[in-house]
Amino acid sequence: MRRSIIALSAALTLATPGIALADAPEPISFVHNGVDYNYTVAQDGKVRVLTGSAHHGAVPFQLRISDKRVSGTYNDAPVDFALRDVQHQQGIVIVAAR
Repeated sequence: MRRSIIALSAALTLATPGIALADAPEPISFVHNGVDYNYTVAQDGKVRVLTGSAHHGAVPFQLRISDKRVSGTYNDAPVDFALRDVQHQQGIVIVAAR
């Protein structure tokens, strides 16, 4: 689970740096490894904030993505990692397992 949300946030940070942000952000959805993700992206100063859910709304998350770190919660558990840990692998962005 945790690795999936890390992959999601890293992919959004690196793959869509120029995403347009409006007053009412448009929902974004995709499926990865059989898990559906639905979220919106908002800008808070220099931080991009992803708010959404996985597993058909059963697993909430909110991630704050800055220049160097991703922090927030996934399924009410804290997540925090450096963007330098993100790697591209076969067309998807993942975080190196440690």
